[in-house]
Parts: sequence; C-alpha cells; structure tokens
Amino acid sequence: MDIIFGTNTIMSSLKLGSVKKLYLAIGYNNEKVLSLAKHNNVNIVYVQKSELDKMTHGGVHQNVVGVIKNKELLSLDNLLEKIKNIKTKCVKLTLKEFARPKSIKERMVDKQKRVEKQKQEQKMKPVQRRKKNIAI
Repeated sequence: MDIIFGTNTIMSSLKLGSVKKLYLAIGYNNEKVLSLAKHNNVNIVYVQKSELDKMTHGGVHQNVVGVIKNKELLSLDNLLEKIKNIKTKCVKLTLKEFARPKSIKERMVDKQKRVEKQKQEQKMKPVQRRKKNIAI
C-alpha cells in the first residue's frame, strides 16, 4: 500500500485522480480536500489521529493520509517501446527513481570540497579572546 500525506500533496494527487482512498482524522474539515475527494469518488474513512500517526510513522500528515492507485512501473526500454505504439502528441511520465550513476560520485566530490573549504576557513579565522578587567 503506497501512501501519501499532507494537505498540499493530497490536493495535488486528488486533482490528478491518483488517490483511491483517504484516511482523515475525526473532525477534519478542509472543504477543498473534501470536495475534490467527493468529485473523484474517493472512499473516505475517518479514524483517530493516532492511527494516522502510525500510518505515517510519525510524519507530519496534517490529519490527512491518502492511498494512491498503483501505477505500472516500466524499465526504460519497455517505456520507449510503449511510447512508439501510442498515437498521441503528449505522454505524461512519472519517474519513481531516476539518477545518473555519475551524479552520486559528483555529490561525494562536492561534499569533500565543502568540507575542505570549511577546514580552510576555520584555520584562517583569528582567535577571539576575552579582555580581562584587572583592578589595580
């Protein structure tokens, strides 16, 4: 079960029609979310806030948790094959995970440079000393 939570995330997903069930805290009354859910025929279940806390593992859910519809995951080759067969001008893609292998190495090098720069800055800072008042 893939879940999403938070008012803005839920509203965006409701507009796209990708939510199949909503769990709301008892007393939840955001009219925009409720009207979008009703418009999309989304099943609404009212539960205790503690149940939402368990579902989100303590995440900030703003009293609303959604279960999203399962999407078909494709490899890049399968995706390109399917696109060839589609006769429309527009294709919408949702990428779950997409990263260049090199980007991880680049991130590590950038972090190493930042650490070295911080060390250099610390060496260059003058030591500040408190002045002591001496009574004579």
